Amino acid sequence: MPGLSRAAVVQFARLRSAVARRVRHGWRMLTVGSRPPLVEAALDWLRAAAVSDGLAPTRGGAVPCPGLTAATIPTLWSLGETELPLRWAARLIRLQNSDGSLPDAGLLHPSLFNTAQAAKAFALLDDAGALPEAARARRKACDFLASRIGTDGALRIPTSGGSFERWAPATVGLTGLATVVESAEPRQIETRRRAVLRAVDFLLRTTDAAHHAASLHVTMHGIEALLDLEEIDPRAGAAARKFLEQTANRQSHDGSVPADLEHTWISSAGLAHLAAMWFQTGHKAAGDRAVACLATHQNDDGAWTGSWGKGAAYFPRSPSAWTVKYALDASVAQVAAAFDIAAPSLLETPSSDDARLRAVVDLAAKLPDEAELADVGCGSGRYLAYLAPCFPQLKLTGVDPSPRLLQQVPASSAAVLGNALRLPLGDARYDAAICIEALEHALTPERAVAELCRIVRPGGRVLIIDKAARHLSLSLHEPWERWFTPESVSGWLAKHCDEVTCTELSAGPQQRTPGLFLCWQGVRRAPIASAAEPIPPQRRAA
Repeated sequence: MPGLSRAAVVQFARLRSAVARRVRHGWRMLTVGSRPPLVEAALDWLRAAAVSDGLAPTRGGAVPCPGLTAATIPTLWSLGETELPLRWAARLIRLQNSDGSLPDAGLLHPSLFNTAQAAKAFALLDDAGALPEAARARRKACDFLASRIGTDGALRIPTSGGSFERWAPATVGLTGLATVVESAEPRQIETRRRAVLRAVDFLLRTTDAAHHAASLHVTMHGIEALLDLEEIDPRAGAAARKFLEQTANRQSHDGSVPADLEHTWISSAGLAHLAAMWFQTGHKAAGDRAVACLATHQNDDGAWTGSWGKGAAYFPRSPSAWTVKYALDASVAQVAAAFDIAAPSLLETPSSDDARLRAVVDLAAKLPDEAELADVGCGSGRYLAYLAPCFPQLKLTGVDPSPRLLQQVPASSAAVLGNALRLPLGDARYDAAICIEALEHALTPERAVAELCRIVRPGGRVLIIDKAARHLSLSLHEPWERWFTPESVSGWLAKHCDEVTCTELSAGPQQRTPGLFLCWQGVRRAPIASAAEPIPPQRRAA
């Protein structure tokens, strides 16, 4: 700005930023309001909507749909839920036919789509070691799917009943075929891979996979199937990415996308599914807009009507369980996408006079020799990098969901790929666990606190540092971030710990913002009952 000093320019920029933050905060309060965050409200709805060990497409449906129920198991599992996924999977195993297939929505005839969704759910639980029966069910389901691929690559779709894939786009028939290859025994892998390649080749020769004729909530099942097959056949991934690119170009300014090329009404399930796929393929801006659009249309009960707009034709007056499932998937993918490109601050070692680092060092100094400390949500391991040379007697472990950030973790520390909502670490293993500015990214933070406490032995210490809610409206932050009151995290910690305290910390080496951070600490007491079984740890990211 001509005629202004550098200090004046900086001050003006800060003022403009502050005004923008207040405007965004005010707009959110007007459009979304102060109801529970998207994820927690949607989860509450799913739990309440479950009937007879499963989900129906809309609340109030008497009979659960096997395909929807199976598809929702990985969604709930990724958010730390255990009881519902295991109970639903057990019911699906009881429903499985002797040939390995799962029935259609009427529970009378075999369905390729429902079998594929079940195979994916069984594979997840089998790999997690969470359900012994899942291994056999997985094998049977994959054998059935493989048997339906003809020698020419055409899929033999069941001709009886109301099987979804009979009228859906041909790409939907590819659902689960990636799991068929991934689940194959060593002697089967090449045979299965060649069969799946034939199926993809047949489809791409006979179908325009990027065609937009079907409604979005139907088409997206096929696009996801193609994307799942990308590593097996890059042509499948290319076709899916072409569709996602074309659809991003059709996105309206409010974040919505019409259900198809001939209508203007919006399919909430299709938009949510599309958002999840956009995040997975690098279309973060389009995904962010879609999730923001969904947030403004979420009902007070946490669900969404199946569609809205003139001529809406998909559950326009009823809540859609498919939408809830994919909105949750999109929320998980949104957080992951935000960390694909790490901010510089995530890679910097904190200053020695940083109040957060001092709190961590004080905790480490109280631990006995050979103690084990886990940094949950460690990012690049910047706190571990400081602790390692100062406390060489400690055994340090960093846990983070980003393989790329884990590559930066110091070699002296163990690096474990994992989600704070389901830590791949054993019960009561560590003498201390810390979580620095990571709880804010946990979509269900109370669950994350419970997991943090689960891995600490009785008498061990838990330390959480995160931002204070009273500063939220004045800050630049991602839409899903949760900032906390002293009472909220203290209450969650008190369920597992004694001697719970909360103190204020200032931000930055110059301590510019008093009370921006809160530091909670507690001493783990002996648990009355064990939390959810952990999944096996994964190796350091390559």
